[in-house]
Amino acid sequence: PYVVAEIFTRIQGLAALPAQQAAIEPVYETLEGWPTSTRGARSFLDLPAQAVKYVKRLEELVEAPVALLDVNALVALAWDSHVHHRAMRAWFRANSGAGWKPFPTCAAGVGRIPNNGGKIAVDASGTTILWSPGGRGSVVQFSTDRGAHWIPVQGLPQGATAYADKVTPEVFYSYDHGAFYKGKVNPAHHVATFTKVSSALPTPSHCFRSRCGVVDVNWAKAGDLWLPLRGKGLYHSTDGGIHWKKISNVSDARSVSVGAAAPGSQIQSVFLFGQPSHGTMALYRSDNNGASWIRINDDHHQYGGPTVIQADPRVYGRIYLGMNGRGIIYGDIATHHPRGDHP
Repeated sequence: PYVVAEIFTRIQGLAALPAQQAAIEPVYETLEGWPTSTRGARSFLDLPAQAVKYVKRLEELVEAPVALLDVNALVALAWDSHVHHRAMRAWFRANSGAGWKPFPTCAAGVGRIPNNGGKIAVDASGTTILWSPGGRGSVVQFSTDRGAHWIPVQGLPQGATAYADKVTPEVFYSYDHGAFYKGKVNPAHHVATFTKVSSALPTPSHCFRSRCGVVDVNWAKAGDLWLPLRGKGLYHSTDGGIHWKKISNVSDARSVSVGAAAPGSQIQSVFLFGQPSHGTMALYRSDNNGASWIRINDDHHQYGGPTVIQADPRVYGRIYLGMNGRGIIYGDIATHHPRGDHP
């Protein structure tokens, strides 16, 4: 029931021939900016008047309503070939969008694994950053000054990975070998403390080429967590990891991602690359917190199995697939079925 396209074909109306493209001239439009910060805004009415006008103009240009605004910080992690003989670096962009600025320093232990800088999590306020370098012996560290200083967290085992709550500032989570941790950062005292809140989760035998063991945090509800554990199944928590419910109709969960709710619903959709109890390994969507699953691809569109899936929090039914070096694919709910394809 999905229409699949490569992400670079999303641009519409682009001239096909290079000579035609060279003749195109962009049209620029200048809009009034705003001097005050949008940090902490929780509704459209919390934005400055100029920001509201800016969003309204975007809606007019794209002929579609803006359903979600992100006023927080963005962080990018990549190899920089221009410094320290191709060193791992991270960049920060504040909500002003003025440009990307490199972190002054990296967390200790970053770059020990070739081509792997670990994982960075930014809290809901955009001011607290946790960097998990990855690998044995590594220690999760946090910064409240945009990477100028890094401080080790307390209470997490070495090699753990931290994930940020998308709603509550300064709250983070971590899963490690059957144990689940919840952490709180106290910027005033320069300390971050994690506490083990559950030991009831199983440990998958291996997670090669999948995101099993990776916590997916609901972007719309505080403490709402999903945890795929491959052959051990799929687990869901609504209280920040203290209690977990195993989704009984899933036998294998490779990756999971929370997306936008269906129109008129207050329940976010959940996407799964895995295998329901009476199904095949494929892509599925649930609109009722895992009570039932709808397959969204067919046997001709398996792509060898995605290594990463990411649901769109703004567009219901849209999902992005990372294909382990074979590009990025996205799928939307089909409104028609070309070439006689069946849903």
